[in-house]
Amino acid sequence: MKKIIILSLTILTLSYDNCAIGQSDTLDNYIERLIESYVESNADDSQFDFSQNFENLDEIKKRPYDVNDVSEEQLSNLFFLNDIQTQAIILHRQKYGPFIALEELQSIDVLDNEVIKILQYFLTLTPQPTNVFKFTNLFKSPKQNLFLKHKNILQKRKGYLPDPSGVTAYKGDPHHLFLRYKMESNNNFRMGFTAEKDAGESFFSGSNKKGFDFYSGFAFIQNVSHKIKAIAIGDYTLSFGQGLVLHNDFGAGKSSYVMNIKKSGRTLRPYSSVNESNYFRGIAITALPYRNVELTFLYSSKKVDGSIQADTFDLDIEAQATAILRSGYHRTASEIANQNNLTQTNYGARLQFKMRKLHIGMHHLNYTFSNNINKTDQLYNLYSFKGKSLANTGIDYNCFYKNATLFGEVAMSNNGGIAHVHGLLMPLDRHVDVSISYRNYQKNYQVLEANAFGEGSLPTNEKAIYFGFELRPSNAWKISTYIDMWQNPWLKYRVDGPSSGKETLVRIEYIIKRKFNAYLQYRYESKHINISQAIEKIDYTVNAVQQRWRFHMAHKINKAVELRCRAEMVTYAKEAPSTKGYLVYQDVIYKPIGKPYSFTCRYALFDTYGYDTRIYAYENDILYEFAIPFYANTGKRAYFNLRYKLSSCITAEARYAITSYSNIQVISKGSNEQIEGPVKSEVKLQVKFSF
Repeated sequence: MKKIIILSLTILTLSYDNCAIGQSDTLDNYIERLIESYVESNADDSQFDFSQNFENLDEIKKRPYDVNDVSEEQLSNLFFLNDIQTQAIILHRQKYGPFIALEELQSIDVLDNEVIKILQYFLTLTPQPTNVFKFTNLFKSPKQNLFLKHKNILQKRKGYLPDPSGVTAYKGDPHHLFLRYKMESNNNFRMGFTAEKDAGESFFSGSNKKGFDFYSGFAFIQNVSHKIKAIAIGDYTLSFGQGLVLHNDFGAGKSSYVMNIKKSGRTLRPYSSVNESNYFRGIAITALPYRNVELTFLYSSKKVDGSIQADTFDLDIEAQATAILRSGYHRTASEIANQNNLTQTNYGARLQFKMRKLHIGMHHLNYTFSNNINKTDQLYNLYSFKGKSLANTGIDYNCFYKNATLFGEVAMSNNGGIAHVHGLLMPLDRHVDVSISYRNYQKNYQVLEANAFGEGSLPTNEKAIYFGFELRPSNAWKISTYIDMWQNPWLKYRVDGPSSGKETLVRIEYIIKRKFNAYLQYRYESKHINISQAIEKIDYTVNAVQQRWRFHMAHKINKAVELRCRAEMVTYAKEAPSTKGYLVYQDVIYKPIGKPYSFTCRYALFDTYGYDTRIYAYENDILYEFAIPFYANTGKRAYFNLRYKLSSCITAEARYAITSYSNIQVISKGSNEQIEGPVKSEVKLQVKFSF
C-alpha cells in the first residue's frame, strides 16, 4: 500500500503541468443549513454519511443540467428541492416553452430567493452531451482526484495508555488516515477506491497487516447503451421508494424545511464513502427494456461485523449472532473479535413504470446471513428479526396533478409484518404550501437497512400523522411550521410500555437577497421514557418534554466576509424539575475573491446540564468532512479552518478545534476515550490533488 501511495504522488507530480483550474469546492450555506436542520432532529438515530451527497452535488456543479432538458429524475438529485418546486420547473417549461435565461426562474412562485440562488450552481442554458458509452473513450481526457487526510486528537486517551500489565485497550495508534482516488471519463465512466484507518486501529500490523482497516472500490458506467442505463461493479448504494425497504439517499426527515418529506433520487449510485456498513458489494444493473420502464437487478455479498455467541453446553449447535454491528471500529480485542464474523448476501430487483402523471415502482430485497441472527432477549426485541433469511417486498407510487404530488409506499416482510406511508404535497396558492403524511409501521414489520420518514431509526412499531405548513407573505419573509404526532404500540429501548409523543416546530425567517438572513425558531417535543430511578422490575414511563429556542443571524459584510451568530436555549423536564442549557457562538467566514486562501472560524460559549440538554450545531469543516457535534456541560469551544490553493491542481486544508470545560476535570469518563483534564483538541489535515 505504501508503494501505491508513493506511485500516486509521483504520477500527480508528473501531471502537474497539465492541471486545469477547477471550480470552487465550496457549497452554498443553504445546503449546510438543510443538513444541520435534518441532523438536529434525527441526531440520535441517523447513521447517514452526508459526504456522499455533497460529492454528488459537486459533480453536478462541474457539469450542470440543461434547464431546458433537465428531467424530473435529475432534479430529484438536487435534494434541497421539494417535489412542488421540481414539478413547478417542469410545468413552467411545458407551459411557456424553453427558458430564455436562468433569471426566468424568479417568475416561478414556489421558488424563493435562496433556492433560485443555489439552483444557478446546478442549472445552465448550455445543452449537455448525452453520448452513449464507448469503450474506446474509456480513458479519454480523464479527470482525476486524490485525497489524503489525517486526523488526530492531541490529548492522551485512556485506550492508548498501558494498564499495569503493559497492555493497551486500543491495538493501534491514535492517527486517523484516509485515502481516496476517483477518476471520471467522458461523462459516462467513473471509478475509484477508498481506504481508511480509524484512530486506534492497527496499520500494517496486528489485525491489519495489509494496511488500512477498510477498503472500498467501484466502477460505474452510465448510458452503456440505449437499453442499459447504468452498471455498478464493486461497492454501490440503492434507493427504493420511500425507504420502507431500503434508501441510501438524503431526504424525508423532520426539519424546518417542512415540505421536504418525500424521498427521491436515483435508484443506483456508486459508493465512495467510509461508512463501513451502509453499502452493497457486488454488481447492479439498471436496464430500460421498454419505453417508460426501468428495471434494476442487484447481487451483493460482503463480510459484516457481528457479535457471535456459541452454545457452551452443546458444541453441535451453530453459533448465533446477537447483533449486527455497524460502528466500523476495530480498535479493541473485542471489536477485532467481532470483525467480519458474518457473511451477508443480498439479491433483489426493482421495476418502475414512469408515465407523465403517474410513477409506480415494485421492489424486492432478500438478505441471507451465514449465521442465525438472534437478538438479546429483552422484551422490546420480541418482534425483531430472527433467523438467517429476511425478505422485504414493497410497492411505491407518485401521482402528479399540476403542482401537487401524492406519494407513498406499502411494504411487507416475509413474516407478514406490514408498513405503509403516504403523503401529499400541495400548494394552496402562490404563497402557501402544505404537506401531509400518514404512516403506520406495524410492530412485527422486520427490516434491516430502511431509511423512512418517522420518529424511530427504523420504520417499525410506529403510527403517526404529520402536518407541515409554509407561508411566504413576501420575498423577504418565510414562516414554516409542522406538527408530528405518533404512537408506539409496543415497547422500545428505554421505554418499557406502549407510548406516544408529539413534536412541533415554528420558524420565522427574514432574508435580504445575498446580504442578510435571520430566523427565530422554536421546537417542542414531548414523549414517554422510562423513569430514571425505578425500584420495580419493569420501569414505568413518564412524559419527557424538551423545548428549544434559537435565534440565528448571518450578514454578508462584503463579497469576502460573512458573519454568523447564534443564541440557543434548551429546557428539559422529566420527573424532576426542568434543566436548562445555553449556547452562543460567533462565526467569521472569509473567502476573498481571486485569492488562493480562505478561512472560517468560530468561538462558542455553552452551559448545559448534561446530555439531556445537549445542543447540536453545524460546524464548517474541511472538504467532504462534516462536524455536527453536540455541546454539553459548561465551557467554551473554538475552531479555525484554513484552505489554501497551492496551485491550479493542489489544495491543502487544515483545521484545529479545541474544547475547554470549566465544570469537569475528566472528559468521556469511564470509556477508552477518557481524557484526564478539561481540554480536548483535534487537528485535521487534508490535501486534494486534481489532474
